[in-house]
Amino acid sequence: MTGSIITGGEGAAGGVPQPDVVLLADAYRRWSESKGKDIDCWQEIAAEEFKFGSLSAGAAHLANLNGGGREALRAFFENIYRYWNLVSFRADEFIVANGSIVLRGRVVWQNRRTGKVFSSAKMDYWHFHDGKAVEFFEVCDTAGIQAAASD
Repeated sequence: MTGSIITGGEGAAGGVPQPDVVLLADAYRRWSESKGKDIDCWQEIAAEEFKFGSLSAGAAHLANLNGGGREALRAFFENIYRYWNLVSFRADEFIVANGSIVLRGRVVWQNRRTGKVFSSAKMDYWHFHDGKAVEFFEVCDTAGIQAAASD
């Protein structure tokens, strides 16, 4: 599940994985292998003052992924797992530039209530400070989420 690592910009490691990329790639690996059950992988990398957001915030059967703090993050992932089965996740590449990391990948979910499957490209923006994630924002197909959650 390891994607390629592309680096550039100030502070780039010239293709050598930076510690934050290694932490992030491991968290995605654990989450993917557990089919979304491992929430601790996100808790371990998030700073207490962690801020997060999502293009899909407010979509059917999703907690509001616009907020902050590790406990709100835990509640978000618990709510996702309550309504969705993670079918698969693939990390295609991690792009590192100017102190930030962007994941480009693909995710497939199945809604537990409707049984419908939704597949989407996924882009996640991360920013780390002192070895901890302080900011996250995700982008995926919001129409696909709504369609899979609707009768």
